[in-house]
Amino acid sequence: MILRERTGIHPWRAHDIHELETEHAEWIQQLRELMEKYPNAIVGEVGIDTIAWQQRIPDSQNHEPNNGAVIPETKKYTPIPHQQNVLRYQIQIAIDYDRAVSLHSVGKWKPAEEVLQQFKGSKLRVCIHSYCGSGDNIIRLQRELGRHAKVFVSISQAINNRLNLEKLDDLIHKIAVNRFLTETDLERTDGMTTEYEERLMWPYNQIARVKDLSIEEVKVQVEANWKEFHQRSEAIS
Repeated sequence: MILRERTGIHPWRAHDIHELETEHAEWIQQLRELMEKYPNAIVGEVGIDTIAWQQRIPDSQNHEPNNGAVIPETKKYTPIPHQQNVLRYQIQIAIDYDRAVSLHSVGKWKPAEEVLQQFKGSKLRVCIHSYCGSGDNIIRLQRELGRHAKVFVSISQAINNRLNLEKLDDLIHKIAVNRFLTETDLERTDGMTTEYEERLMWPYNQIARVKDLSIEEVKVQVEANWKEFHQRSEAIS
């Protein structure tokens, strides 16, 4: 299950977006055109990052860090409300085109949750990638969005292995097995066959351990989850 087609504005690039007052903004039209050109593409990775500012704070702007993020390697300040607006437009496009959303949520959960809650009653399909927060947040979000929405969580060795074992186990325990996806969170795999295999299997091993399932059972379930997440409703009907 390799996802090759995806598009969207990552929160680290939200500072590049200046037009937000109209749905006819050029970047929005470009995203819609890409949805039409690539019928299997998902929207993502998009989302909110509230802690990137900790990595580099510019001396000249005197912004309050809690109100925004200074994006790594760019020194570009991006207010959280701006990131939320960019995310909201992209989720709406995903719903309009019946596409899944890969969500980046780093730092405080509330800003991302506030945006997602605006889509109550929709058929939103969203995966919070490499999620490290509380499982209670996901359970609450699914309940608030309603039965037509589908909220998934993915885990990866690269990110989730940073959690202590108790917190990781609690997260896996609280999320239903039919709402898990897995990933490596690697951009490239060139020349790292052994490491790639290890990272590929790590999420399966953790889910199997906590849920008391076999690796094969987890693989079968995750594949079914992926199809439910990615497949457009018109393809299912």
